[in-house]
Amino acid sequence: GHTGPLCEVCVADSDYFSSAEGRCVACPSTARSAGVFVGFVILIAVLAAAYAGLRRLPFSRRLRRRVTRIESAVGLQPKFKVLVSFYQVSSILGLVYGVRLDEHFTRWLDVLK
Repeated sequence: GHTGPLCEVCVADSDYFSSAEGRCVACPSTARSAGVFVGFVILIAVLAAAYAGLRRLPFSRRLRRRVTRIESAVGLQPKFKVLVSFYQVSSILGLVYGVRLDEHFTRWLDVLK
């Protein structure tokens, strides 16, 4: 249910008005938010441990040179910046302009939500 100015105030305290969906939506649980945060921290820890473990291997110097050469040839940093910018723009586009991108463009972004 809606009340207030422009019918954008939800009756239930546990809901918020989603202008993208045009209705009241239940707030995400604290457990889910904490789970996402803990999962992210674990992922970073695993990647750091893998990086530290790879540095100790004898072939790591040659592997690092090869990865550096590939990165400089392909240019991963600019591509990552474009990816982050696209995510930022597409996630706020509906709220600002009231439009939605086609699902083909945004389906792969659901992983980040």
